[in-house]
Amino acid sequence: MGTSDGDLTLKVRGQAIEGWTDVQVTMGVERCPNDFKLSLTEKFPSSGKEGPRSVLCNPGDACTVLLGGDVVVTGYIDRYNPSIDARQHMIGIVGRGKCQDLVDCSVEWQNMQVANCDVLAIAKKLAAP
Repeated sequence: MGTSDGDLTLKVRGQAIEGWTDVQVTMGVERCPNDFKLSLTEKFPSSGKEGPRSVLCNPGDACTVLLGGDVVVTGYIDRYNPSIDARQHMIGIVGRGKCQDLVDCSVEWQNMQVANCDVLAIAKKLAAP
């Protein structure tokens, strides 16, 4: 199964997962980090003779989201949500871009205040660890 220009592929743990039932990717200049929310059935189609494969990923796994052949998010899986009811077994995968490291971090400033710093200096201090 090849990827056409509009197909979304999630690459995680050596898998290229396709066949989504619901896709949401949010990106923007004023958004930090970019994020995605994807849903699919428990099994997804494979390109070989082995038949459908199970999705294997965990929160914290590094991942890449591609739209067609273009990388649109490089980041991490935040949540892996399996759900089951009388008719189906679905999986939801939620993640964010690598900028989440800056959004989620904390830093210790000397004297507990930011003084005489521009935005670049603050970003460098946050990103240093």
